Amino acid sequence: PLRLPEWRTEQSREKAENAFAIDIESSDDCPYFSIRVIENVRIGPSPHWLKQRLQALGMRPVNNVVDITNFVMLEFGQPLHAYDIKKLSGRSFAVRRARDGEKIVAIDGKVRELSNEILVITDENNLVGIAGIMGGKDSEISDDTRDIALEAACFTPSRVRRGSRLLGLSSDSSLRFERGVDLQAVKNASDRATYLLCKYAGAAVRIGALHDAGSAQLAPMLVSMRLNQVRRLLDVELTSEQAARYFTSLGFEVSEKNSSAVTVSVPSFRRGDVAREIDLIEEICRLHGYDNLHEKMPDQTVCPKRPDRLALEVRQVLAAQGLCEAWISSLRSAQEFNQNESDWLVRVLNPLSSDHQVLRQSLIPGLIAAINYNQDRGNKDAWLFEIGRVYRLAGAPSASSDNHKDDVHGTGVVENLHAAGIISGSHIRQVVQSRKDDDAVTQQPGMHEFVDFYRIKGIVENLLEALRVPLNRIRFFKPEQAASLFHPYRVAQVACVPDAADNSKNGKAEKLIKLGIVGELHPFLLQDKQLRQPAFGFELDLELLSRCRAQHAFSDIAITPVLARDLTVDLPINIDQAVVRSLIEAQAGKLLVELELVSIYQLDELNRSLSYRLTFQDREKTLTNDEVEERLAIVRKALADSLGAQFRA
Repeated sequence: PLRLPEWRTEQSREKAENAFAIDIESSDDCPYFSIRVIENVRIGPSPHWLKQRLQALGMRPVNNVVDITNFVMLEFGQPLHAYDIKKLSGRSFAVRRARDGEKIVAIDGKVRELSNEILVITDENNLVGIAGIMGGKDSEISDDTRDIALEAACFTPSRVRRGSRLLGLSSDSSLRFERGVDLQAVKNASDRATYLLCKYAGAAVRIGALHDAGSAQLAPMLVSMRLNQVRRLLDVELTSEQAARYFTSLGFEVSEKNSSAVTVSVPSFRRGDVAREIDLIEEICRLHGYDNLHEKMPDQTVCPKRPDRLALEVRQVLAAQGLCEAWISSLRSAQEFNQNESDWLVRVLNPLSSDHQVLRQSLIPGLIAAINYNQDRGNKDAWLFEIGRVYRLAGAPSASSDNHKDDVHGTGVVENLHAAGIISGSHIRQVVQSRKDDDAVTQQPGMHEFVDFYRIKGIVENLLEALRVPLNRIRFFKPEQAASLFHPYRVAQVACVPDAADNSKNGKAEKLIKLGIVGELHPFLLQDKQLRQPAFGFELDLELLSRCRAQHAFSDIAITPVLARDLTVDLPINIDQAVVRSLIEAQAGKLLVELELVSIYQLDELNRSLSYRLTFQDREKTLTNDEVEERLAIVRKALADSLGAQFRA
């Protein structure tokens, strides 16, 4: 059984004079507020036992008045505050919302500007405290204090929590008020503190010294528990008498019981966590004993959702290519995004700092900061990747928004799982040996092979191939909209051609599925972020990528040989390579098993040469040179007629 501390208060026979008037602006913010006048207090050190207990609980002893209010707060969970009466103006207290622009000097000596969302306590003319958080310095207890006004109140948790967040100020009192205090225990805590002040500070209390406003009483809260529910959930046969004994031992009052149910009145100190039948069953489970419950399998089982291994596979493939995984906060600074993007940012209501104002729309900025962090500490060859979620408001334009269905679940925010990577520095370290009489320029030992656009593009292609996305369905083309993070002329949109089988099922041709973007980061961005060398990156939408994966398929090993032919095409520079590739694949037919772009050569300012390697194979019979040359002739004619291509002898 709970042993309550003693709070018997002996009052003097004299009647209190000049009672305090108390005004509560809104009972929604403060249900109950009380002031008790305590006179002839002798400020001094606390008794040894009180100091020891406070220190054991992590609090620093100050003086007997402050220590007693802290001790009672730890005993009852009810914060108290003492005012020096001679420092107050008038004989009244008010609990109200602060006015915008009002200021107060708190006990910690700092001036804080208040707003209408913060609850304050005032005397007749001045602010004397921030309700539930911290008192004012102008009315605090000092060594020459003789008469005090002891405050004991109940403030609404949400109001104290809001004020604490807005001010960035947390205290022992605010932590307790934010979680809710027992309304019916407020007066008991005041009585207990008064008893200790009379005993250890020589104080005296007159008759009628307690002044309050609001109500400290709560309407009865009845909750019923059906015994058949206990049997169904716990597999325990319980009688109403047994249940009544369990609840009575916890301070509940049994208002009704019969053979099928028990109804109890919830005590005030348990109203925060007992409100439903299942809460009472949890108490029965705890008191009956977990070890006394029967072991059995669940009556019904639900097949678990098949785990999505896509993120794990992406992580393994990128790590195998030399990239290290980074874990970066989803919160970013709003300054990282341009004016067009700022309208669609998901903003945090109460950001902790200017660097954590919005949820990220891209993984690239965080990786850039990580690359910069590495380079500042001497690690110039940084290859990093991250798998995480990005956020945008529903309807916001994005690189892949054409392919997404905004499923926002009423929040107005769309979340997508992305994978991104950035590489900077060298690809491989090597020592080159040369002789003094070499005609070529002598290479120095320790030269590095630096990364470039084709290195990051190759990483993306390897990733897609490992994830069973057929490369013959992948297209790289110039983005329709300029990407602010990437170089305007060294960037490519990554897209996937929908499967022909899917199109035939739907009866209509689908658009290209835009998976993401790959390219060199913008030089101005690198300069702004103080990166000392070029960096290349990519970002892919994994949810869209999963739609492009081919099913596992198995086939016999081909016993026929392959025939490879090289094709060099001279074209105007404004013709996209993806267009050329699509035309070759369409004209070469099903016998073309692989098409690889081998090299690009700049002929002049207006023309370039693209060299492809075409691999043919027929799994049923051996191909002849004539059959392959016939296919190549069809390809050349189509390129010449459609694109004006020229060919080398």
